[in-house]
Amino acid sequence: MLADGLLEMTIPDKPTSSKQRYRTTDIGRNLLASLKAGGA
Repeated sequence: MLADGLLEMTIPDKPTSSKQRYRTTDIGRNLLASLKAGGA
């Protein structure tokens, strides 16, 4: 999902940080919205 641009790291400089989180990108949100609209 990271490689596809659907998620992004909140701390990209420290990928193994204990405080690392992930958030949905605009592309990911658009994909989710289209899947929901399609009845999936």
